[in-house]
Amino acid sequence: MIACYLPSARALASLALTGVLWVSTTGTVCALTSAPRTEVTVSVGAVPMAADLVCPKKRVSAKGPSKVAKASSEALELPSEEEVADALAEVSAQSSGATQRAMQPALPHAAMGQPLRVAIWGDSHLAAGFFTDELVSLLGVQANHLRSVFLPGNIGRPGVRLPYRKACVSDGWRYEPAYSSAAAAIMPGPGLVNLVAEEAGASLAIDVRDRAGTAVSSRVRVLYHQTAVPIRLGLSVDGALEQELVLSGYEGPGVVVIQADEPLSVIRLRVIEGSWVFQGIEAGWDAAAALQMDVFGFPGATVAGWRRAQLPYLSSWFNDRHYDLVMLMFGTNEGNVPAFDPRVYRDSLDQAVSNFRQVFPDSACILIGPGDRGARVPHRRKVRRGMKRLSSPIADPLTFSRVHERISESQRAVASAHGCLFFSLQDAMGGPGSVYRWVRTNPPLMAHDLTHFTPAGYRELARRFASAIRWDASLLVPPP
Repeated sequence: MIACYLPSARALASLALTGVLWVSTTGTVCALTSAPRTEVTVSVGAVPMAADLVCPKKRVSAKGPSKVAKASSEALELPSEEEVADALAEVSAQSSGATQRAMQPALPHAAMGQPLRVAIWGDSHLAAGFFTDELVSLLGVQANHLRSVFLPGNIGRPGVRLPYRKACVSDGWRYEPAYSSAAAAIMPGPGLVNLVAEEAGASLAIDVRDRAGTAVSSRVRVLYHQTAVPIRLGLSVDGALEQELVLSGYEGPGVVVIQADEPLSVIRLRVIEGSWVFQGIEAGWDAAAALQMDVFGFPGATVAGWRRAQLPYLSSWFNDRHYDLVMLMFGTNEGNVPAFDPRVYRDSLDQAVSNFRQVFPDSACILIGPGDRGARVPHRRKVRRGMKRLSSPIADPLTFSRVHERISESQRAVASAHGCLFFSLQDAMGGPGSVYRWVRTNPPLMAHDLTHFTPAGYRELARRFASAIRWDASLLVPPP
């Protein structure tokens, strides 16, 4: 169903701005059952070569590191190669023989005069940024030809690397990811995570210049949730005096458009009154781009964010944003449960991907299954030379490997059902048990937690992924 909405007269008439130039307010949205959106535009002055952003010191917790956790960690070690080999022999005897199939994808090429537009959602593996950075490098795209439209609500979150120069998030904020928060699922930002402030004085500052320090956009859209109660914010751009915005309008998606004659550098926002839900930054660019790469990763995330998200609200952010290729990179956190149920997971995944395809029905899509994962085991008891070797009972070193195999089987089937490609990171590593080879390489490709990868490991996975799907510079050239 295609539906167009207009916000109420109150939404159009009650936006008040104090100390800034009010230019226009619009709210017309036409999309797949999209929620209506309140939008206000303000004009500001940008300062070329604006001063660097400096974050004030945050309060430090009085709690020190946990000695119990340290002791527990020291009591564990990698399983021996013999133990892994024994477990693998048992798996081989029971294996169904499923392996990574050769992919024959027909990935989309960039349209004439347009960048290749790509978006990817995922968990901490994606949030780290190394996987996508390598994908960019493999396309041969220079920094000045790479742009990201969305900086999601995970700004400032530890473990998240985004293509902006710097961000400062004060005390008084909390992250609400849609996979675990009912509120965030009802009013999801484009990255399926909201940054919420409920106390006056909470502030957010973002240097929207690229990592090289170049200001690239003269028009930035601040995405937020408009509440029934007016919100008072302080806005400062490039070191100018703070000006007050009073936002009041249709309850639902809201946008503050900040525009200037020159590219913007540093945007500061401060909550003066009201509860404010920040959902991200949407930036255009003033220079030609060969690749648009929007990365939406959040540590701990699961694909349940896509299953739970209210689609009319979520789709409103993408009404005028077409992607050539969209990807989902989840699975590790879904397998981190005491009793993994493949049927429950597959049903949940199927609903999530169905929602995903409703938002992006015309984009090519890929599901990326999790890599192999290991487990440390209790220390083996040390004995003198010549004595019979004894060992304590140990956990199965392939516990998570088996779970990730089942997750990949579900992802392969669901991807096929929804017209998507599938790629298994576990198979790319070498299958179950490969985690122990990757952590023992020199330099290591796997982190010591046996769950995450080193930067070199992420880059190696990206190269194997790119080879399988034929990800190369030819995608940047329109087809003849």
